[in-house]
Amino acid sequence: MTHTLASRTSSARHRLSVSVLAVVSLLVTGLLAAVFGSAPPSGAAVAPQLVVSVATDNAGLDGGAVPNILADINTDILVTLSLSDGTELAKGTVVELKAFKQLGDAAATGSFDPPTFTVPQKGASFTFPVQYSIPQTDIYLKASPRKSNATSPTPGRTVNSFDILATLRFADKVLDAQTLASGFGADTCTSASTAKVCGIVVLPQGISSQRAALSSGLCSEDTGCGTNEMVQFIAGMEGYSRTSPATLVLRCDKTKCKGKGVSSYDARISLEVDGPLDISPPCAVKGQIQDGEDFCTDYVSSKRDNAGDLLLQILFFRDLRGMI
Repeated sequence: MTHTLASRTSSARHRLSVSVLAVVSLLVTGLLAAVFGSAPPSGAAVAPQLVVSVATDNAGLDGGAVPNILADINTDILVTLSLSDGTELAKGTVVELKAFKQLGDAAATGSFDPPTFTVPQKGASFTFPVQYSIPQTDIYLKASPRKSNATSPTPGRTVNSFDILATLRFADKVLDAQTLASGFGADTCTSASTAKVCGIVVLPQGISSQRAALSSGLCSEDTGCGTNEMVQFIAGMEGYSRTSPATLVLRCDKTKCKGKGVSSYDARISLEVDGPLDISPPCAVKGQIQDGEDFCTDYVSSKRDNAGDLLLQILFFRDLRGMI
């Protein structure tokens, strides 16, 4: 078969056009991939994340300073696990529970007991108790599958941090009425206490909630009080007022509050569940809180005891947190 020059030229031009189109197509494809990313394979599953929440049984307590977690080393913390997409956890899945001090991966000193949870049967949500080994502030619980593969859930952690207290005591409105009126905490907050700061609460009218809680522990990071120790009292306090207040006695060990006069020391107080503490102003009148204030320090009634410990008296009419 005879090919003319014109036909050979036309064929060459056709092959060149096809090659150019192929190169352009590859360039466009590469550019789109760079801008938008490679598309996942059709039908590829995305592993859900473990969703972790924690709480304590705060039944019977009332007031504005009740935290979601109110626990010492002997308190059950209820952990709830589920999956972010609402699907069910597989039976036999072992989840490890670890504590961290921040949203990064800095491990906390203490540990949870038990340190793992095994899913007993297939289900969407499971709640179980754990305890924490030592008093500590600002910890997060992280839950991770012990064994992971492409379909295993990814680790999750609590949204908010929480504290484990050094001491935690409860009083019953009816059964402990005399103790509340004369001094809740007076039996342990003495000169023999090993705490640098502890508290006694005197409630002449008792409480309006079914229970009251008195605790001590290290200050949380958001309080701005460093590594000092803090006291917290929680209860409903209907019937108290500026002219008829309750009293928090902060006992400061003589090794911390050395020899200076009573008026040289400030109490720092908050009526909120978290956040910074404010300096308690001096009471203008003994035994009363002045207008415009929610608490004050009664320096006239404050003193040092025979052991040399400082007893700073704070007047208040709502539940609170406080330290020296």
